[in-house]
Amino acid sequence: MAAGTVHRPVLVLLLGLVLVSGGAEALGHEAYGSLYQMGKEAYLEEDYRSCVNLLLQALQGRREFEQLLVECRHRCRQQAAGEPLLITDAADGELATFERLIRETRCLVQCHRERLGQHVQQFYDSAWADDEFRERKPYEYLQLCYYKTGEIQKAANAAFTVLLQQPNNEVMRENFKYYTTMEEVNNADIVSLEPQEHTELYVRGNAAYESERWPQVSRLMEEALDGFLEAERRCRTLCERFFPQGFNPDFVSNVANHFAYVLRCKLRCPEQLSTVAGNYLSDYLESHFHYLQFAYFKQNMLREACSNVANYLLFKPNDQDMLGNKQLYLKEEDVDESFFTPRADILEISRRIEKERKLDNYILEYFRFSDDDARKKGDTAEA
Repeated sequence: MAAGTVHRPVLVLLLGLVLVSGGAEALGHEAYGSLYQMGKEAYLEEDYRSCVNLLLQALQGRREFEQLLVECRHRCRQQAAGEPLLITDAADGELATFERLIRETRCLVQCHRERLGQHVQQFYDSAWADDEFRERKPYEYLQLCYYKTGEIQKAANAAFTVLLQQPNNEVMRENFKYYTTMEEVNNADIVSLEPQEHTELYVRGNAAYESERWPQVSRLMEEALDGFLEAERRCRTLCERFFPQGFNPDFVSNVANHFAYVLRCKLRCPEQLSTVAGNYLSDYLESHFHYLQFAYFKQNMLREACSNVANYLLFKPNDQDMLGNKQLYLKEEDVDESFFTPRADILEISRRIEKERKLDNYILEYFRFSDDDARKKGDTAEA
């Protein structure tokens, strides 16, 4: 290697947590919103066993419904894209765009009805609960109901699951601290009930990095990266669901408001997926490339190392450490600028993020929002 030292990524100290799935079978075609409401009512009535059962069914039901939405959306988008259009004149681009949407919508309605039958509307009506599920509110009830039924280990798991999403929830922090002092709880067995496979792989990649097992680092971080990208695609797809439009009869405003809502939701997806073992990592995506460039360098795989330098610089073009790494790699024999070619999909993602942020900034600057929290929540924009 040429004189100089390639900068290592800073090791992120993470808890060695094992993430496992939890939940139970959904109750037939009962919508998750109804199950959640019944679970809360059981809690208030101190029927804690029913509370546990209903909340588990609600959580599983929502997972299954979201999987249905993703599968239908992907199927219908592909089907609509493959159908010949009635509007083929290039001058009628707007009509062609809406024809595609109409065809996709027809397919979606059919797909949902095939899977849910007469219960379709019940599931649509469950949208009122989505914000509470995203904040993991069901687990706040579940942890106490578990405690009341004597299932203390499960109560600790549920409280821990809340804290991963709400690290500043003081009540839950006190509950969790209390559970960990009880003899029924094995702290080593505390797990998240909302696992993200890509973060588990990332944690294992960190462990391999710490012990300098470079082939394992590159393998695990590549798998973690692919898992994150798949999770982001899923998140973006789910952003295209129900929108709290309110009453506004204007066609253009309705379309623009819904688009702005979906755009803001999609831009938040990376942030929502970047909490690892309770720690929010603001540079989670690009950190994969930092670990990968160093692991490949240690294996003398310079083309792969340089490609990951290029991936990283797409997101942090002025990072002095990585720019220094690039200069060191260029001093290696046979290495030239052509080695610094980013992955095509990563390049596309970086360009997409740049364009979406530009449009979102325009919306934030020139639109008035319905309340002070709108910018955080993605609420309806008004001209």
